[in-house]
Amino acid sequence: MAISSIIPLYVSLFMDETSKKFLHALRIIPGIGDTTLRRLITHHGSSEAAWHASANESFHIPGIRANQKESLLQGTASIDPEK
Repeated sequence: MAISSIIPLYVSLFMDETSKKFLHALRIIPGIGDTTLRRLITHHGSSEAAWHASANESFHIPGIRANQKESLLQGTASIDPEK
């Protein structure tokens, strides 16, 4: 198991249930891997804030590619973190 796949699991152990829901929702968006997820959460401060950030806010994060930005737009519009 790669260390990059262990870190999100380890971090999620210390999150409240709401944060875990948003983390899971972000993780199931196609094209959003551990590195992009880490960039989003680092930039926005939490998985919930990353989920609710406007597209314009996330577009300015270094290292996030255009196809990932499109995936974020589609994913946050079509995935319900509560389900």
